[in-house]
Amino acid sequence: MTDLINHPSHYEFWISSLDGELIATDALNILQGLTTKIEDQSCVPLTSMDIHYLCSAVAYILRSPFKDSFESDIQKAIFYLRMMIGDDPRV
Repeated sequence: MTDLINHPSHYEFWISSLDGELIATDALNILQGLTTKIEDQSCVPLTSMDIHYLCSAVAYILRSPFKDSFESDIQKAIFYLRMMIGDDPRV
């Protein structure tokens, strides 16, 4: 039985390591790694909200091919990227 709360299938991925080995991971691990990398090595000063917007956009993009709502997930990613650059689509 699929655990839709803790382990939804559209959040699980296989990624390739540098040596070509496939590694099971999920969106949360990818986003945690991205956040750490940004906090440690970003060349651009990003606020915590910028990081939130960026990670939200990445999450929507990562899972979009695995859901029935591909187009709306891409639109949500664009929404968060616009928020990140100060172009609030709600106004």
